[in-house]
Amino acid sequence: MHALRNRVSAFIAHIFLLASLSVQAADYYFIVEDGSGRPLANTSISAPAEAHSISAETTSPQVSDRPAIMDQINKTFAPGTLAISSGQRVRFPNSDNIRHHVYSFSPAKPFELKLYSGTPEAPILFDTPGVVVLGCNIHDSMIGYIYIANSHVYTLTNTQGIASFKDITVIDTIHVWHPSLSPDAQTILELKLSELPQQTLNNETYFVIRITPNTAPIAPKKTFKNRLLNHENK
Repeated sequence: MHALRNRVSAFIAHIFLLASLSVQAADYYFIVEDGSGRPLANTSISAPAEAHSISAETTSPQVSDRPAIMDQINKTFAPGTLAISSGQRVRFPNSDNIRHHVYSFSPAKPFELKLYSGTPEAPILFDTPGVVVLGCNIHDSMIGYIYIANSHVYTLTNTQGIASFKDITVIDTIHVWHPSLSPDAQTILELKLSELPQQTLNNETYFVIRITPNTAPIAPKKTFKNRLLNHENK
């Protein structure tokens, strides 16, 4: 009888836990605009580190074992902005018929893939949250970005500047990044949802994030590289 009572108590506790998790779940919708009210695509939005999806099979999601892809097509990085979770690996295939020399001097992940074609055998691990600015040592006009979220809940805005989190634990802050926030593209904003304006669209309530882009042009990669090296030597 005592064992049965324990099993019943454990079952009831489990039911209450599931009910508690469902109550804490929420959907979040975002619109990101520039200073003129135009939609800002490819803005990274991430939840706090402890946030997770309620609908996932586990409440402690693991980083994907499948590497993300940052390709090189027509002398551009594709995608131009890639969002991943800390601890994920990235492959850098070269789909052009010319060779590229990919590198970054960003604090989150300095690395170098010397002049190559095809796909390097080993993907690169990105295990420090932050922003990695990519360049090609052969083609200075090539600039790409990898946003490394300190969370398993992250997204990028679409061409309408819209993004969402579905069925996640309740959050009160978000991190927002866009390369135009600062000349070195390293600035990440921490915003309180309670302080953001809201807008109703298609019967859903959206948090409106307004970003005034920095007007300073992003420097060519060699200039950018020298600026970082000079900064590190100070």
